[in-house]
Amino acid sequence: MTEVNKAEAVFADKLKELWAQARMSVAEFLSFGQRPRVSIAWTEAAARAWAQGTPGSVRERELRIVVEFLEAKAAERTPGHVLRPAEYWSELFRRAVEEKYGTPPKVYRGTPPRTPRERDTRQALHFLASLSGSDGWFTELRVLENLSRIPERIASSIWECLQLYGYRDPKAYANGEVDETVAAYVDSELDHAHRALVSALRAFSEALDVMEWAPDTSQRFLEVTGSEDARAVADRDLLAGRRDVLAAQSRMVSLIRDKHLADELYTFDQTDCGQVFARFKAAGVR
Repeated sequence: MTEVNKAEAVFADKLKELWAQARMSVAEFLSFGQRPRVSIAWTEAAARAWAQGTPGSVRERELRIVVEFLEAKAAERTPGHVLRPAEYWSELFRRAVEEKYGTPPKVYRGTPPRTPRERDTRQALHFLASLSGSDGWFTELRVLENLSRIPERIASSIWECLQLYGYRDPKAYANGEVDETVAAYVDSELDHAHRALVSALRAFSEALDVMEWAPDTSQRFLEVTGSEDARAVADRDLLAGRRDVLAAQSRMVSLIRDKHLADELYTFDQTDCGQVFARFKAAGVR
């Protein structure tokens, strides 16, 4: 084995071993791809490539979704299996791609933040931008009356937020620097609140997993199906999940406001029920 393909072989061997410990079948894997949260139409050939540890060129989101699924099944089906986070697999994949092609799979523009304040400000502005102000999907989620029918926009936004905030990989920059810091925020209070938000988003995403796309509608919705008891459990989990997501989001925005990380670009308001949200300032507003 040459030095050039060593990391690629390590990644393949580890992934193949994980598939075996998950006791995964091609049929189960293909069924997993049909879940609304996943929505990846793998072919049998693609599934077998994953089983052999050689999925080829894959996006970061796809890698994370697959390894988290396989890790959970391995922990469930193989006694003594030690769960490894998606970041572990991302790092193996990054090394394999970097050795094979000479560059990491994703390169960020600019340079890493130079101070704790700069890091936290960047993260805070990125977070607030993803909420799209008062007209964003968080507002839609807050006022949604029927949680048994979730619009695609809300569900997709939950999944996208998990991809944006749920992982802490080192970042490679175009100038060759690698930022090894994996904490989302330097400020411990903000970082704790961030972890709580990610946890709430994961729980709500799991509640959405039991739903299915509603048939024959002009607008895409996820709906609760199954027996009356199953629907009651799903409704309970969805209510609790929304409550926790909104509370965690409000806590994050409150801390960003109180630490003055976004005063130049955002104003902050409070709903009647006490939740805090950010509004992007119009041009010229101070």
